[in-house]
This record gives sequence, C-alpha cells and structure tokens, in this order.
Amino acid sequence: MVSGLIGGARNGVLIKGGRHLEHVTKVNVVALDKTGTLTRGRLVLSKVVPLNKLPSSELLKIAGSLSQYSNHPVDGAIVEEAKRRNIKLLEADAFKLIPGKGIEGVIKGRRYLFGNLKFLTEHGIKVPSQAHKLQKEKSIVSAFLADDKSLLGAFILEDDIRSDAIHTIRELKKRGLRVVMLTGDRSEVAEVVAKKLDLDEYYAELLPDEKVQVVENLMQKHKRHVAMVGDGINDAPALARACVGVAIGAGTEVAIESGDIVLIDSNLSKLVYLFDLSKKTMNIVMQNVFASIAIKVTLALLTVLGLIDLWVAVLVGDMGLSLAVIANALKLANSYA
Repeated sequence: MVSGLIGGARNGVLIKGGRHLEHVTKVNVVALDKTGTLTRGRLVLSKVVPLNKLPSSELLKIAGSLSQYSNHPVDGAIVEEAKRRNIKLLEADAFKLIPGKGIEGVIKGRRYLFGNLKFLTEHGIKVPSQAHKLQKEKSIVSAFLADDKSLLGAFILEDDIRSDAIHTIRELKKRGLRVVMLTGDRSEVAEVVAKKLDLDEYYAELLPDEKVQVVENLMQKHKRHVAMVGDGINDAPALARACVGVAIGAGTEVAIESGDIVLIDSNLSKLVYLFDLSKKTMNIVMQNVFASIAIKVTLALLTVLGLIDLWVAVLVGDMGLSLAVIANALKLANSYA
C-alpha cells in the first residue's frame, strides 16, 4: 500500500492515506464539478449588454470594482477584461459574497448587486424579458449587474472545455464508471457541456448544500461508492461528504484541505491514472497475501514431512518471502503514468 502512495506522489497524485486508495477501487460513480474542473475555469468576457442608460464601459467599471474582491472565475474574467481596456477600478465598501448566487457592495455610496438573476430577484429587482432571453441562450455564462432600483446590464462570458477533459471522460467510461457533472451554472449551459463530453448525467443550478444532497442521493443509489472531483469553495462540502474526494491542485485551499486525494499538477487525465493505480495496488496486495499464505503452508507441510530442514523453512518463509513481497510492491513505486 505504501508503494502505491509513493508511486502516486511521483506521478502528481497526492493520496492522504492507504484507505482512500483502497476506496477508489470500489467507486462506480464519478461526480465532477464543471467550472475549473471540466472546463478551463478561465472565462472570457465576450459581450456587455446595457439594459439601462449606462454605457458598457461604465458597467464594466462597476462590475470590475465589485469582482476584484472575489476569486470566482466569472469575477476574474470581468476584472481581466477591465484591466485589458485600461479601466481604473474603484474601491467597494461593505463587500459581501453569497456562494452560488453573486456578490454585493457599495461604490461611492451606492449599493450594487452582481450575480445571477435569481440573486437579483431575491433582492426585489425587476427583471425584463430581454434579460431572461439572454440567460436562456445556450453555451454561454451570463451575469447581471443591478443597483437598488433596477437592472443595469448583462455580461456574456464563454468558457472552453479543457482539452484533457474529453479524453479523461472517455477513459473513465471505458473502465465502467458512470460520469456525472454537478454545477451551479444554468441548465442550458450544463446541457451543452454534458453533450460535448458525452456525460451520463448532469445536475445544474446547484448551491453548495445542494451539491452535497446530490452526492448523498448518488451514494444511496450506487451503494455509497461515489467519488467527487472539484476545485472550488463551493465543492468543499461535497468533497468531504463523498466516499472519495479528489481536489484539483490549482483549486482553493479549502477544496484541497477537504479532499482525500489531490491532483497536484491539475492534470485531469491523472484521474484515470488514479483508478488504474488503485486497481494495481489492490491486486498486488492480494497477490502478496495469498502468495505468503500459500508458501508458508507449503513450507510447513514440507518440514513436517521431513523433506526440508526447519532452518530452510524459516529462512525462506520469513526473510526470503519478505524480500519477495517488497520487490513485488516496489513495482508500484517505480511505475509512471
């Protein structure tokens, strides 16, 4: 088992204990977060749509001023585009982050909200039909800016699927695993990603506690053998709840701390290596156990029958067998993905 942990570490997979590696062999469902895990997590702002009198540059300044205090991929894309356009960001007071919904803050004495339409509606903001139409479009991510009175503008963002995601999903399914996606994004966006990756199932518009509920439901449905893969704060509760939690190395510290296993270099294809490693490790463990029992029983019988001397049986059964078991296990430590 130790050799398996060493082999994993050498290949960029940090496993926090032998029992987690053993649990991987029992997993039959893999649930993955979307943003930052299946997609690049580096959204690009493609369009700003004014829904009031403010110009797009002013909308971007306000949204960027709020987003600079958040590490969510949507907020990162807003800030990056504002900097690219040389827009000077303002300070925001009373900043507040509501996971899975959005952010709010006060700029020059005026309160602003930036997030999804559900978040704005909860704060009493009236949403025009144009905004609903923008949100329902497929293959895009949308965020909306509002003040205390009305909706000001919409931000359309794009997120590319990671190049290693397609290969990883294909290989996991070849190994008989059911692959599921959990995301806080809209159902329309999740549907497009699920089809591109040929996923078995997807759940969209989930809050952090709802992700935990989905994981629990999957665990009940599939005899508790569910692995969760994620990288963000929103994924941490689900990572902790799953049978095996796998954190992406480039993710948040909370997610890494909550995970049982960490993909150090954030290479999603190492997920396939993890399942192969767990299977090889348990096979070698069983080989060593059965070989040890068989050889010791054989030596004992041969000694009783007087076919070999007792000292030979002790030497071969103890020292020789120990060396053989260690040599067999070292194949894992020296293997590479």
